[in-house]
Amino acid sequence: MGREGVGRWGDGEMGRWGDGEESKQPTTNNQQPTTNNQQPTTNNQPTEIATDRFGSTPLER
Repeated sequence: MGREGVGRWGDGEMGRWGDGEESKQPTTNNQQPTTNNQQPTTNNQPTEIATDRFGSTPLER
């Protein structure tokens, strides 16, 4: 469970929100932000184009 938590929120110990006890209730709300996460993913594509503008050299440095 710890490793799966890291992939979602970044709290490996708690796994989902950081409150192992209250994790049951917010688990339902956790599905809603997951849907919104797909929208910013679409904006992530133009980010690659902007990276080419800088030459993507500072990123490697």
